[in-house]
Amino acid sequence: MAFACRFFSFLISIGFEKRLNTESKSATLIQAWWRGQLMRRSLVHLTFLVVLLQRWWRRVRWLHRERKRKKALTQYIYETKAAVLIQTTVKTWLAQRRYQQAQKAAITIQSGWRGYTGRKKAAAIKESAGTLIELEIEIELRDFVD
Repeated sequence: MAFACRFFSFLISIGFEKRLNTESKSATLIQAWWRGQLMRRSLVHLTFLVVLLQRWWRRVRWLHRERKRKKALTQYIYETKAAVLIQTTVKTWLAQRRYQQAQKAAITIQSGWRGYTGRKKAAAIKESAGTLIELEIEIELRDFVD
């Protein structure tokens, strides 16, 4: 131990302390630089991972929104088709009803006209039948009188 103390005191006496101090500072500087390099590498790597995570999350959000949009669009189309179908059915029903009313009106007019013409013909036949009977009676009376 005495040798070690003397050795260190010798080194100190020849200026080794300054050199040791300079080497210590250099070693500290190198270590700091290396740790900085490691930290920057890890930060670059972490930044890359964060960007990847953000990209993934944005895609997941976009897919979710896209699914919701498609679902809403499908629902809108379904409701629109249902409304169009209901409107078409009601319009068809109304058109059929108007057609049936027009058909009933036409039948009423036709039956009235046919009744009128039929009564007119019947009256003409009856009148002509009456004149025929009168004509026959007249012919018979002539034959009788002659």
